[in-house]
Amino acid sequence: MSSSMHPSSQRLAQLLSQLDAVFPASRRELRARIGGLEKRLRDGGELDSRALLAVEKSIQSSIDERARRRSLVPVITYPPALPVTHALDALRTALNSAQVVVVAGETGSGKSTQLPKLCLEIGRGVDGCIAHTQPRRIAARSVARRIAEELDLPLGGVIGVKVRFGDDTSRDTLVKVMTDGILLAQTRSDPRLDAYDTVIIDEAHERTLNIDFLLGYLRRLLPRRPNLKLILTSATIDVERLSAHFGHCPIVEIPGRAHPIEIRYAPPPMEDLDEEDPQMLECIGRAIDEIDDAMAPTVVPDILVFLSGEREIREVETFLAGKFRGAKRATEIVPLFARQGLDEQERIFKPGVARRIVLATNVAETSLTVPRIHAVIDLGFARVLRYSAKSRVQRLPVEEISQASARQRAGRAGRLGPGMAVRLYSQENHDARAPFTQPEILRSNLASVILQMDALSLGRAEDFPFVDAPSARLLADGRATLVELGASTVEGKLTEVGRSMSQLPLDPRLARMLLASIEQRCSSSSLVLAAGLAVQDPRLRPAEKRDAADMAHARFRDGFSDFASFLRLWQTWRNETAELGSSARRSWCEKNYLSHQRMREWSDTWMQLRELFLEHLGVRCGEPPEETETGAFHRAILAGFATQIGVRNEKGEYRSPNGALFALHPSGTLARRAPNWVVAFEIVETHRRLARVCARIQPEWIVRVAPHLCSRSQFEPHFVEESGQVAAWERTSFGELVVIAKKRVPYGPVDPVSAREVFIQEALVAGRVRTQSAFFKHNQELRAALQREEERSRRRGLLLEDEAAYAFYDARVPAEIHSTPSLESWMRQGNDRDGDRLRMIDDDLVRDGAERVSEREFPAYLQVDALSVPLEYTHEPERAEDGVTARIPVEALSVLDPEPFEWTVPGLLSEKVEALVRSLPKPLRVRLFPINEVVAGAVEALEFGRGSLLNMLARHLTRLAHCPITAKDFRLETIPRHLLMRFCVIDADGSELGAGRDLAQLATRFAAVARDRLRGAIDRNNDAIALLERESVTQMSDDEIPLELAYQRAGIRMVGFPALILEGTGNAVGVALRVFDVHALADEAHRAAVGVFVAQEMRDAIHHHVAYDPLCEEFLTRLAYWCGDDTDGTMVIARLVAAQGVAEAPRPPRSMSEFLAVVRALEPSVQTRVSIALRTLHAILGEADEVLLQVRNFTERVNSVTINVAGYKSKVTKSPARASNAASTPLSLAGERIAARLNMIVPRATVREIAACDRDELAQR
Repeated sequence: MSSSMHPSSQRLAQLLSQLDAVFPASRRELRARIGGLEKRLRDGGELDSRALLAVEKSIQSSIDERARRRSLVPVITYPPALPVTHALDALRTALNSAQVVVVAGETGSGKSTQLPKLCLEIGRGVDGCIAHTQPRRIAARSVARRIAEELDLPLGGVIGVKVRFGDDTSRDTLVKVMTDGILLAQTRSDPRLDAYDTVIIDEAHERTLNIDFLLGYLRRLLPRRPNLKLILTSATIDVERLSAHFGHCPIVEIPGRAHPIEIRYAPPPMEDLDEEDPQMLECIGRAIDEIDDAMAPTVVPDILVFLSGEREIREVETFLAGKFRGAKRATEIVPLFARQGLDEQERIFKPGVARRIVLATNVAETSLTVPRIHAVIDLGFARVLRYSAKSRVQRLPVEEISQASARQRAGRAGRLGPGMAVRLYSQENHDARAPFTQPEILRSNLASVILQMDALSLGRAEDFPFVDAPSARLLADGRATLVELGASTVEGKLTEVGRSMSQLPLDPRLARMLLASIEQRCSSSSLVLAAGLAVQDPRLRPAEKRDAADMAHARFRDGFSDFASFLRLWQTWRNETAELGSSARRSWCEKNYLSHQRMREWSDTWMQLRELFLEHLGVRCGEPPEETETGAFHRAILAGFATQIGVRNEKGEYRSPNGALFALHPSGTLARRAPNWVVAFEIVETHRRLARVCARIQPEWIVRVAPHLCSRSQFEPHFVEESGQVAAWERTSFGELVVIAKKRVPYGPVDPVSAREVFIQEALVAGRVRTQSAFFKHNQELRAALQREEERSRRRGLLLEDEAAYAFYDARVPAEIHSTPSLESWMRQGNDRDGDRLRMIDDDLVRDGAERVSEREFPAYLQVDALSVPLEYTHEPERAEDGVTARIPVEALSVLDPEPFEWTVPGLLSEKVEALVRSLPKPLRVRLFPINEVVAGAVEALEFGRGSLLNMLARHLTRLAHCPITAKDFRLETIPRHLLMRFCVIDADGSELGAGRDLAQLATRFAAVARDRLRGAIDRNNDAIALLERESVTQMSDDEIPLELAYQRAGIRMVGFPALILEGTGNAVGVALRVFDVHALADEAHRAAVGVFVAQEMRDAIHHHVAYDPLCEEFLTRLAYWCGDDTDGTMVIARLVAAQGVAEAPRPPRSMSEFLAVVRALEPSVQTRVSIALRTLHAILGEADEVLLQVRNFTERVNSVTINVAGYKSKVTKSPARASNAASTPLSLAGERIAARLNMIVPRATVREIAACDRDELAQR
């Protein structure tokens, strides 16, 4: 070193030389820090003493820690009996010379436990941990415990174990046994795996999804980590392929087992037998006997029987229990499968005195070494998890195992001494099987792998160095799953949701559920559920105690959701064991048939997920609330498992979005309820497709949480008047499932072009738009007027088709307008609120050259006397309204003359005349020829509206035919309906009361209604009429009462006739001023009322003359007898005299002056008139006496007859016995004779009243 070197530079050079002694993982970072200090010196700056000191401390700390870890390495010894011990030298050489080594050895050779020890011996594990992976948690715990026992070390120190959500490691850990999933998860936080200097991938031949991903990942990593050693251990299964994957790395083969294994084949008598078939059970029994016979008396063999699943294990267990019941030699039947509780699995490693028959799945094939096994019975089957990308269902079929698996199973029999393996299939069958088990990556959903690759920026999965590249279909399906979950775009880009999902060490669906729970505000509950679904189901159902277990679990069940059942189980456990100690908790679990170990795993998982949730997502979660909002909770679930929904069909099966059918697992809560829609945690196919862990859902939730998965189709676009928008019915589907069959949605955003077309057609052309713009009202009125023209003329072709109106609007309405609000906004922006640009003229709607209709030929009103009758035209022959309809107020029915209506309207006269002529009988019709000329001449000769059309036409035709023709000769029933006027009777509000084509019939039908409405006929809003009518008129007014008064009735101009009228009877009679609708009735009422005023005015003068008349006393006596003692005889005479005076006047008085003129005209002749009236009444009363005598002679049983004479009652005593015979008796005739005599001096209305009363009252009696 140059003596001229700056002291600071010398110090930095010394630090650089010390880097070889620090952890390799720290060298890069420390070298960079030193480089920064050197650059500062080169640039002329002063050395930062604090930064330099910090680097020195970091280097020394790393050197010290490295030394400390080296000191932790224990003394290593190897069991001499294990085959691997004899290959240690070869292994040392390979490990020292190569970065990657493949170690091949049969099961039981000791490689899983001895290789980590060998690594420690050659100095590995100091610069970083030795990562030792196992495919399963049970194997990881077993291997870690065995290594610690052999090194006489406590577990959790130098030898540690870490499984998902279970960490038993420390700062001192040199060998970390873990599941391959744990190592895979650590690639996120430590992409270079700097925490490890050695990685051992054990059981690499199993080629699980995690193993294959790790193999590809490590292949890329190794060139960037030259100090990292990789050891792949495998059974002697296709190890050359593993070696080739890593550049043909060295293979170290461990010598075979020390003991031979005899292979026997014992196929059943029939092929294709199920494991549960009774014949197969008998084959197992015979195989056990065969093994016992072959190995006796040397040994009483423990036997390992390989079966495909738990159900098959339980069947065989039951069979063997019966077989060995009562046997002299004790035999223990022990099940072994992955879903067992930890305590039950621990029994496997602690054999008792009795000989054992272990019934196991393929978990005992490579993952676990069952102690004390002498023989194996292999049925040759296993359940293989297969994912179908086509049906998108996890299948778990029972398949024949490969030849490699058969060798693995047989190898379990040769660890203690010579062994035997009995295969319950033929050797030919064995030789025809696949040599190796298909790697899991070729039969799994790859969503989790692709998600991690995207998160780690490892590139396209298609380019990843897998040992066996998965098919394009599986890769596409994995990507599709991520798209469904919202984790990835269609282009393959990771979304923020996907990035967050990748930070949670969970299945992507569970991760997506947790993210959705944040939005749904139910994270606490969903976190508990996710933790529960991530571990094995803690509920135990021992075969011998299933009913008791089901009863214990019943209190955890939710009626409509297995997911909610998990939550209820959690809450019950937490509430009831919060204050209990460890032993009490274990007892509580046993009592409730729960696995204490799995409940602890659930709790540990939940706590670690809480930490991750807070760390990565910033969400703090506590205990779930006692009452979780069901909808939100299940919507979060649905977000993760949306593709695993189903809708029930008529057969009770469920159809999934891809069309596959499945059933609910019989053990689930919903199995008996069978709701319409369900979501499932998993759908697995064994002998049939079954959905496990299900919940009832509402279909609309799917649209809320997974809108990107739903397809929407719109149909029947239509205009909605209320909103002014064009809408359509929308069908929302998810795959083959219709989620929402029909929902109205805005159509403009979906298809603006089509929406505009619908808006123009249905809103503008059809006239359904609601707008205040003047153009629309104008256009509608114009169109309606032209339509009325067509109706009047009964000819189509005047109005252009709707296409013309559509073209008009299409040419003027901008392309972006498809609603009423947008139309009005456009008009406002153009300062055209009234829409003048859209105002039509006749030429826009009328066909070129079309003949127009004149108002004279087809008028809107028909004038009948003082009444203007509106006419409506309808040209629809199939409807009753066809033709011309006159709208007539009900009050006017009685006063209308039907003759004007016979003519209908001028435009139809020619057609009607022709129809009438053709309706004549043939003998008459043949005289009228040619008809066309006859009709033309008749139309010209007739004066429209004058008289009766039928009479006028009959006269005209009589002259032409030279024979009599009358109106009765026309057969009106043959006349086309539209040529006969139709009458619509309307009420005050314009509503229709009835209709027909016979005016007289309608008048009779509505006569009572007309009388009831008459008093309400006058428009009370008319001040002139309201002021005219009076109650209790006591004398004539100075103002003249008008003869007529016009008013509106249901929009029709009508004429009323004001008049005075008598109201009341007898002495209580009064006078009022009313308006009548019939002139004759008004005149009659007015005469009678004015007569009362005249009589009152002249009473005193008349009384003087009556009192001095010789007949006065006799007249008054008779009058009192007939009309009562209180009858005013003078007033009776006065009214008769007054009636004569009013009748003689030019017109009934309508003013005070005319009234006084009548009085003055009567005064000179009052004496004479009184005398005549008195004698006339006296004679009438004499005739009444004669009538009474005739009645009594006619019958003795008539009791009484009441005669009203000018409003006064007369009583005639008679018997009621013959009342029914009185109507046609001489008495009624006598009444008419009296009335006829009175007619000379009494007003007509009074005479009619007297005569009618006589007849009516006599008829009643």
